[in-house]
Amino acid sequence: MFLTPKNTKLLLIILIALSALADIFTFFYSGLFRFETNPIYILTKSVTILLIVKILLVGLLCYIIYSHKPQRRYIWNYIHIFAGIFIIIGQLFGAYSNISTTQAYQEDPVNTIPMESEQALKSYSLFGLLFYIFPLVISTIAFWFFEKIHLKEVGK
Repeated sequence: MFLTPKNTKLLLIILIALSALADIFTFFYSGLFRFETNPIYILTKSVTILLIVKILLVGLLCYIIYSHKPQRRYIWNYIHIFAGIFIIIGQLFGAYSNISTTQAYQEDPVNTIPMESEQALKSYSLFGLLFYIFPLVISTIAFWFFEKIHLKEVGK
């Protein structure tokens, strides 16, 4: 069968890398850096720092997913995979946002204005809280109960 555990890890890593490339490509292709809402870019105003941090974080997550082996508990593997899935979704959303902002700017450059830095930071933080942190906490608690109930039974 194609989707062995090792191949599934590789598939997840490839999807993370491809979504990162899509986000990076659409960001640079648009050239509209002043519309970027990433807090790293807003705070540093540096495309280079943003790119380095992104590559390091994506690389670190891919390395962890590939190399981490479960010991007696699976919760950390679950959290890494959860983070990988959300990174894919977030990066694809970023690529879509880059494309839609570019299109809006090309259609009406005068009325397409960037968010204020403070508003962009608040929006990015709220998005992260509602669509990443809350689901991560809720699903991790649910997985913890699952692990304590069902994986303990299997191991007996």
